Amino acid sequence: MAMVAVAAVGLAIFYTLFTGMLLFSKNNAMNLSHEEARVALLELERNLHSAVSLPELTDSNGNVISGQGPAAGVEFQVLVQASQNCQITGSAAPGQDIITVGIPSGYPTPYSGMRLIIPAFQIEQDVTAVTISGSIATCTLANNLPIAVNAASGNVTGFFTQRVYYYVTADPNLPPVVTDSQGDTAPALQLNYIGLNKTKSYVMAASGLTAQTPFSIPNNSNGTPNFHNVLAANLSALDPSTSSLITRFKFNTASIALNAQIPVYSTLTTYQ
Repeated sequence: MAMVAVAAVGLAIFYTLFTGMLLFSKNNAMNLSHEEARVALLELERNLHSAVSLPELTDSNGNVISGQGPAAGVEFQVLVQASQNCQITGSAAPGQDIITVGIPSGYPTPYSGMRLIIPAFQIEQDVTAVTISGSIATCTLANNLPIAVNAASGNVTGFFTQRVYYYVTADPNLPPVVTDSQGDTAPALQLNYIGLNKTKSYVMAASGLTAQTPFSIPNNSNGTPNFHNVLAANLSALDPSTSSLITRFKFNTASIALNAQIPVYSTLTTYQ
């Protein structure tokens, strides 16, 4: 009887410890995945607040798509340098694709892939090549100028922007995640970010996502699409390292759904 009692007490203590460790693991997994998704959403919000163009929905390869979504990605333009403008140093005739820009001290060196904005002449062109001589950047534009740019007064300002991309793709470094108690799996997803850099190599903003198309354009209160200044983001995250507990213990250990409508505060460009 004593041995039976000791065994029963031991099993009770073991079960209590096991339950405690399981709940501890679940809580840690939830905190990690929740925090990663929240940080990614806050970073997206911060970048959108610094955007100078309206956001556009894209697929997972950065190709712009039409409609309200949902979509795998979003892109928008940000200023390369928010505190300084450049000066257009040479006039250019219609049909020309070369323009010279004076770069102030401390301004980032322009490179192919940036976008040149000249508000006074409503010029917004992608830059395909740049040659630097001193403080003058000779920029080759993606298209010929539709009108003449007269810089004789010396007061024609311009600025450079860079497109920023967020997009969801499969995570090659994570195994498929278990999605339900039947053992069904889905590819592990990650939210990638391409920012201000020459190589455009991505920096992973969040991993373990479960939403393949988290971005969309919401409706106004009257039910019409709000293409003007709002992006809707619906990020859901799962910690894949503990997703096997779904099948073993019949609950999802670490999931979160974040839904936000993020306003774009200012637009300095006419085109995307």
